[in-house]
Amino acid sequence: MEKKDTGHMFKLISDGIRAKIDTNVKEHDLTCSQLRILGYLNKNGGSITQKKIEDFLGVSHPTVVGLINRLEKNGFIKTHFDKGDKRRKIISEDEKAVALSIQMENQRRQIEELLLKGLTESEINELERMLNIVYNNVKR
Repeated sequence: MEKKDTGHMFKLISDGIRAKIDTNVKEHDLTCSQLRILGYLNKNGGSITQKKIEDFLGVSHPTVVGLINRLEKNGFIKTHFDKGDKRRKIISEDEKAVALSIQMENQRRQIEELLLKGLTESEINELERMLNIVYNNVKR
């Protein structure tokens, strides 16, 4: 196998994960980015500001507005403005999103198992250690 540069390998792995997730959520008319929003909402008690979602995803305000609008149109979330500060839009998961979160968590675990297949526990720990170093190098 031809040696690929490290950045390219990260890109190929990321693309592969995204393709698997997109396949899994297609039946729900969701994208990977929309699913990340739903997961983030679920892990934060089901309600969060739109600004926090922008920061979490690391994308622009207009991009998040489009994602939020489609999620709301498809019945996954509800939105309202903060009574104390009308500039803050609050995003809350709907019952449909709560039900989906259990199914998606199971699929997340399956993808995680696939990624780590063939690695020993020691190798997994070393991989996590090294990935944290790489991540910290690029987030600076």
